[in-house]
Amino acid sequence: MILPMQRKSPSPLQIVSFLFLTLLPSNPVHSFTSLQLIQKDSARAFRKKHEIFYVREKSNDDTTEVEKMNVVSVPNFVQSPILSQVYPAMLVHIEKYGNPDIPLGSKEGKLCKVLRRMYLQNKLSSQEVELLSSINFTFSSLEDIYYEADFDDILVRLVQYKSRHGDMQIPKKYKEDPELGAWCAGVRRIGSNNINTERKQKLDEIEFEWKSTRKCGSSFMKHLRELEIFLEHQTFSELESKNEILWKWLQAQKLVIEKGNLKQSRIEYLKLLLPSDWLVT
Repeated sequence: MILPMQRKSPSPLQIVSFLFLTLLPSNPVHSFTSLQLIQKDSARAFRKKHEIFYVREKSNDDTTEVEKMNVVSVPNFVQSPILSQVYPAMLVHIEKYGNPDIPLGSKEGKLCKVLRRMYLQNKLSSQEVELLSSINFTFSSLEDIYYEADFDDILVRLVQYKSRHGDMQIPKKYKEDPELGAWCAGVRRIGSNNINTERKQKLDEIEFEWKSTRKCGSSFMKHLRELEIFLEHQTFSELESKNEILWKWLQAQKLVIEKGNLKQSRIEYLKLLLPSDWLVT
């Protein structure tokens, strides 16, 4: 009796070599969709779109399967070693969680934090910034910038800004000094009553402007300002009866938080204004 021939499975190395030679895109510049489209795509379609390839390997105990990323196309214009190193993991994080912001606690999360500092210090090229923007990377946590920046150096830069512009209405996205703009936005959001007394005194001495007169186009920030104004004159318990629109918006934010889809910085903004138990009520 003639037995059928058994086909030998290719090794992971053979698969990787084949993919690298045949499937690597000729055009290094990626075209990314919005997060909404990414979330609607199937995992397979997303991997194909961004040239992410996997080889499944059995773990040592032969009970679970582990996915290992073997080939990811990084655009040729990426010069930063940090971005080159973490970019593949960011795409995988998008596939699994819907965003590229890998949290601290892992090597990749720490690299993301380094990227944010590099952006604020203008150490990323315009193409690299555009690439990160296209995958909706969060460039900064305002609270982190406030606590990490050199306060005395910030004071000097604030005085320099005022000498040139005549005020301290530094825009949040200040191209000449992104760190300074983000720091001012962060300290205003934290509030003068919630920072170190000595720091507040020094800021008052240089006539720092605690309220920004600039308008933000973000719907979230517009509602947040309305909430802040309401709570300056009313109590939180009166919100539902006296401002139904704002109350419904706040309940909608709670649902977004429960689904894990609201940025941590925005959650912190809400926590500064609302009772500590507002999420569970």
